[in-house]
Amino acid sequence: MFGPIRGEWPDENWKGWWGPSPGYRHPVYVLTHYPRQVLDMGNKTVFNFVTGGIREAFELAGNAAGDQDVRVGGGAYTIQQFMNAGLLDELHVARIPIKLNAGEKLFLNPVSQLAGYVELPEVVSDPVVHISYVRPLTSIRFSDIVVESNLLYSDSVDRQPKNPAAPRTRKTIIVERLWASTILLYTVVATLVVWKALSKYGVNPIVFFVIDAITSWTYGISTARLTVCVVRREWKAVRKWAWAAAVSFITPQMYILIAAHHAPRDVYLIVIGVICFMILLALVSLIVQIRKTNKLSQRG
Repeated sequence: MFGPIRGEWPDENWKGWWGPSPGYRHPVYVLTHYPRQVLDMGNKTVFNFVTGGIREAFELAGNAAGDQDVRVGGGAYTIQQFMNAGLLDELHVARIPIKLNAGEKLFLNPVSQLAGYVELPEVVSDPVVHISYVRPLTSIRFSDIVVESNLLYSDSVDRQPKNPAAPRTRKTIIVERLWASTILLYTVVATLVVWKALSKYGVNPIVFFVIDAITSWTYGISTARLTVCVVRREWKAVRKWAWAAAVSFITPQMYILIAAHHAPRDVYLIVIGVICFMILLALVSLIVQIRKTNKLSQRG
């Protein structure tokens, strides 16, 4: 990334892409296979050329940074090395829709390379899309030390499928609770309407009411979050809340089947239908996951 030169330095005339006054204004450690003297640009930007690999560069930069962060800049091969070594807490990718004839892939195997990272919501500044991946419980700060690469640079980037991490807003929480309260109110009214009928079939109305009230609140929250996740296309969370909603819905019906001497046919049909839906949902999720894994493997 320091320059277009590949192989030994023909001379020391090349001083980077940034002109006589680079904007770094702090020490920069350039990874290279070939030694070169320290290059002081006179505005606190000092290029140090490191031939000992990423760990030497990272150690030198860390010592210089003190309690501040170390920032790593591509090429792709350099970023891959730092990721494989577990040295990156945050990864920022700027994606631009430009088709080039050749280049290096940043993510050769996105599933394994991004394991342990969480994708933050995208930031779009047309035509650039900024994508950030962070490790949980790590701080995000601007850095004062940069590690650059003189080996390879990336012309194309493959994206990892979105990992749901979008925060729930106060408005979303209020809507969820209102919806759950509506479901709970409906459950109370419905139970009072069928109170005598439940006793007729040998079901304890009080026990049924308690079970139905608890599961109706869970059902309301689950369906509300399920809807939000579908809108946000957070498919992993969709599966989780779909299962929660299905279990919450079926639990009171299962109690009727267990407690009743003879339940109405409609109850059996509802339970069977929900079970079939849950099985179908599990199969669809499995097929989608297999296809997604195969697609990512082909990209890699």
